[in-house]
Amino acid sequence: MTPRARIVWINQADPPEIVWHKIVVSGHSHYPVCDGSRDNVVGILSLKAIYANLAAGIPVNIRDLLTAPMFVPGLQTVTSLLETFKRTGEHLALVTDDSGGNVGLVTALDVMETIVGEFPAPRDQHRAHRRNGAMAREWSLGSRSN
Repeated sequence: MTPRARIVWINQADPPEIVWHKIVVSGHSHYPVCDGSRDNVVGILSLKAIYANLAAGIPVNIRDLLTAPMFVPGLQTVTSLLETFKRTGEHLALVTDDSGGNVGLVTALDVMETIVGEFPAPRDQHRAHRRNGAMAREWSLGSRSN
């Protein structure tokens, strides 16, 4: 779980330049959007939705791109959370405490890593290098040429 203090939050009142800065600096794909307080989450913003609008030439309006947030209790077991992710098709949830306040954010990857152990970060899985003048990738599970 990512603790509340480490979540990259977007306030729906943030100007576009602040939103873009947060997206570029953090490198995440999803962002909880709040209205003032971090306990007042109004939706989840997907980077994919932003890019889809940009590619289609549609102006980006954060409010139009939000999906409903999923909330899970902090005491929910990992296996129960995995079942919730499978049942809903969601891959991200905000974790709440007994009073309903947000204490963190959990993803399906977090759940899988709890069960099977850490996965390498995508940027660490492979590295590009030159072989015989052509670009190839060396994968951590073995070498293969592209």
